[in-house]
Amino acid sequence: MKLLFALLLLVSFKSFGQITIREENTGEKIVQKPKAYDSLVNISYQKKAIDFYQFIGQTLYYIPKSKKYESKFKKTMDDSLTENFYYKNKVPVKKIPTYSYEQLNPGIGTKAGKNKYLNSAMDSTYIYAPSFEQYRVFGATEMTGIFHTKRAALEGKYFTILDVVLKNSIDPKDLASKKTDVKLGDVDGGVNNIYLFKLKDNVSKDTILWKVRRDDGIQHRPFILVSFFTKLKKLYSSNNVIAEWDLNGFTDINTGNTVYIKQNDKWMCTDFSFVDTKDNFELVPYFFLKNTKGEEIRVTVDDMIEKGRFITEKDFNAREIIKRQKLEDLKKEEIAKQAKIAKDHEESRRTLVKMFGEKYGNLVNDSRVVIGMTKEMCEMSWGSPIVVNTIKSKESVIEQWVYSRGNYLYFKGNTLVIIQN
Repeated sequence: MKLLFALLLLVSFKSFGQITIREENTGEKIVQKPKAYDSLVNISYQKKAIDFYQFIGQTLYYIPKSKKYESKFKKTMDDSLTENFYYKNKVPVKKIPTYSYEQLNPGIGTKAGKNKYLNSAMDSTYIYAPSFEQYRVFGATEMTGIFHTKRAALEGKYFTILDVVLKNSIDPKDLASKKTDVKLGDVDGGVNNIYLFKLKDNVSKDTILWKVRRDDGIQHRPFILVSFFTKLKKLYSSNNVIAEWDLNGFTDINTGNTVYIKQNDKWMCTDFSFVDTKDNFELVPYFFLKNTKGEEIRVTVDDMIEKGRFITEKDFNAREIIKRQKLEDLKKEEIAKQAKIAKDHEESRRTLVKMFGEKYGNLVNDSRVVIGMTKEMCEMSWGSPIVVNTIKSKESVIEQWVYSRGNYLYFKGNTLVIIQN
């Protein structure tokens, strides 16, 4: 008895005498992880704020302005970049008039406040490479002036992305202050968020702040990622591409003739480079394609990549191999399916022949009925009837089985005597 008690005590100790620690939810914040950078993606607006981090360490190229482009509308400041690029610290600015008072105010005497546009106390700014521009607001009598960045101070230069942060204010002093930086892991993405890219000029080593507020301020302009450009050049140059479907709207760059492209037409990509055209404000990267007819066209990144109008021959062939393999697999599956059906049919036939003999067994297996069959044979051949009716007369009792589509079987006793269809 004492031995039994000791054993029970030992079991109880093992079950309840050990210390257990239960892990509770501490409420710790989930750490978000940015997506890995894919060199087939250009600098672009991100739905998740933290995904901007994928671009850190990448090199940007500022796309130059076109020398051939002519705007249909007169623009006095089309070479200006206002409120986009900043220094970390204020820099002094010398305000030199860009127009005479008479030019801005035709018909008004020079004594009426000739230097009003220079009266501002502002003599320093955060604006990157500041340039002074004076103007008169339409309908106003006074002149004013602003500081802005000339495109020439940026275009054609390379910059390395050092960091990306969120800002809650567009005030230049807040943009420049690290105290107002918000880490992207602490915020949600949003179209109204203000993002600040901290860039390093690869030549001067200056730090430049680039403000991005909406997707139209980053998508395809004014920068392109060098890794994106070089990846596309390597992937497409000297390689064939295949048209995904019938295409139109292309012009031979040598003859000016319209070029019509058929699905699966093959073209050789001879180059991928920026081009200066009269139709675009900035230089545009184009794929140059040539076919065996000697026709040569240029295709935008949007048409090639985003709209997917062409595919590399390598990817096309790989896809065709997969298609053919799928067709082969489907054929094999169908053959196997038909073989199984035939096997099952034969096994069913043998079973039915064993049950009803050669004649009736084969008929039942083929879903056929003949006079003289039993109810069991008919039911196994046609299935259960929808309705069973009984027809009584002085001479006999007939049982009617009703099937769909006007088919009827009549039995006298257990034997099929009439087939109506």
